[in-house]
Amino acid sequence: MTRADNQRVVATGIGVVTPVGNDAPTTWSSLLAGRSGIGPITAFDTSAFKIRIAGEVKDFDPTRFVDKQVARRMELRPAMRRWPMRVSGWSRRTRAASA
Repeated sequence: MTRADNQRVVATGIGVVTPVGNDAPTTWSSLLAGRSGIGPITAFDTSAFKIRIAGEVKDFDPTRFVDKQVARRMELRPAMRRWPMRVSGWSRRTRAASA
């Protein structure tokens, strides 16, 4: 077994996107301040539904983490997979430099 085969990576960043903040510090301060992220739904017309309130995520820009085509399809999973990597500062380059 080579040294590269024996290395393991653990992502330990906290990445959150919530109705009260789009990062950990903002979410935490909102929670401490008692802010609620629940309110009237603004993303679409709710007149045909009984429920008209929700916890919507506001002002999140997925293009910070994925390209525009993926963002247009509203696939946030790739952005959420990349978030911990960005927060931790880890990249393929940092891994190669430490090998």
